[in-house]
Amino acid sequence: MDFIFITCMLSILCAMVGALFGALFVEPFEEKGLTRVRKQFFAAAIFAALWFGVPTYIWGTDMFTSRWDAPFAISVFAATPFAIAVTALLSWLTMAGRVHAFLEMVPQVAPVGLRNFKLLDVDEDGVISAGDLGHAKQQIGPFSEADLKVIEFIQNRIDIIGHGVGSYTTYNAATKTSSSTSVCVISPRDLEAFEAKINEKYAAWRQ
Repeated sequence: MDFIFITCMLSILCAMVGALFGALFVEPFEEKGLTRVRKQFFAAAIFAALWFGVPTYIWGTDMFTSRWDAPFAISVFAATPFAIAVTALLSWLTMAGRVHAFLEMVPQVAPVGLRNFKLLDVDEDGVISAGDLGHAKQQIGPFSEADLKVIEFIQNRIDIIGHGVGSYTTYNAATKTSSSTSVCVISPRDLEAFEAKINEKYAAWRQ
């Protein structure tokens, strides 16, 4: 049982690495359009096939079949390329829906943000921060349900709508590592420029 458990854990770990590779093949090219994303999927599929095929071609199938633990060895070895291909495929198939949903929200950001700017700028410092948005959403009455949907969209994407004003570092005592987080805020100018910026960035999806 211990051997089976270890094999399953190794297979899951290899699959997680493969999923990361698969996502990296596709997700960074989101703004390039569906045609480019499809090409990236095929590149990932070829890479996955080579990952599994080349060692098998060089050393033969005996490296698996002649082992007493052949089923488990195959599952561990195949987990990474399988996850690469599946993750890249899922990214490709879901990309259009995710991007179109995103682009449908973009034109609503400036009107809602500018109309409610004073309410969203809770601390009245001339910019909207993540903290402002969190406090603003707790207010009862000022915002319609449609406005709240847009405000949540703004909150989740403050880094691409706004501009950076610095960063802060946090220390994890458990892992003894530090991480830096950028601080972004949104000005009226950011809101006004957002739609044009996104339309330029995602021009391939507008064609």
